[in-house]
Amino acid sequence: MSSLVIIAVVAIVCCVIGGNIGSGKGRFDAGAFLGLLLGPVGLLVLLLLPPTIEAAAIRAEAIEAERRKLRGEPDPAPEASAGPPTA
Repeated sequence: MSSLVIIAVVAIVCCVIGGNIGSGKGRFDAGAFLGLLLGPVGLLVLLLLPPTIEAAAIRAEAIEAERRKLRGEPDPAPEASAGPPTA
């Protein structure tokens, strides 16, 4: 294979891996872009980026739910929404 094909394959693979890493941190677009543009170096940069506030909150909520499940505690009652009920 020519070296250009190898570079293209590595770039696409890094793009997919970067998108997967970025989606866990709430930064899918940045992950795919860094993986495509910088390759393996972009993946290292992405690993050093902190998660967004929303992604961190979702992760903390999932950890708390798993903790309650392992301890046998009941799930908390869902909070009432402030808006009108939807049918």
